[in-house]
Amino acid sequence: MTDVLIRPARSEDVDAAAQAGYSAWLKGMGPIVPEETRLLIGEESFASFISRVPEQILIAERAGQIAGMGATEDGDNYISDIWVAPKHEGHGIGRALVRALEARIVARGYKVAAISVLSENARALSLYRHLGYTLVSEGIEYREHLRCELATTKLEKTL
Repeated sequence: MTDVLIRPARSEDVDAAAQAGYSAWLKGMGPIVPEETRLLIGEESFASFISRVPEQILIAERAGQIAGMGATEDGDNYISDIWVAPKHEGHGIGRALVRALEARIVARGYKVAAISVLSENARALSLYRHLGYTLVSEGIEYREHLRCELATTKLEKTL
């Protein structure tokens, strides 16, 4: 793993983090979701999210650039987001973000971390399983913000 810095989000991170998140979304989710859903999401969606819950977001920096972000959107034990910009994949950033979010979850008093991923997202599923997450359930789930049903895999890890 190259040097990766994980830190809390700052207001000046919004644009670069939104760009990183959206590029990751396009690569990982774009091919899976229906076209009408792809058209709903843009960099502004990520910027709005980051601005809405900055205290729940961690930023990953690599080589002085924002390379990704992770979040526990509701401040609980659910990891809602892990996004690594495609040009920074393969450098341990996703792993570092998950581990940092797990540390936050433990500090909040939880003993289990939870995550949900699209069942077709093999790369993400592989990462989470490698990090010790185990299957809780699989099924079709309506995602309100995406306005569609998607096959979803829910995973958990005892911390």
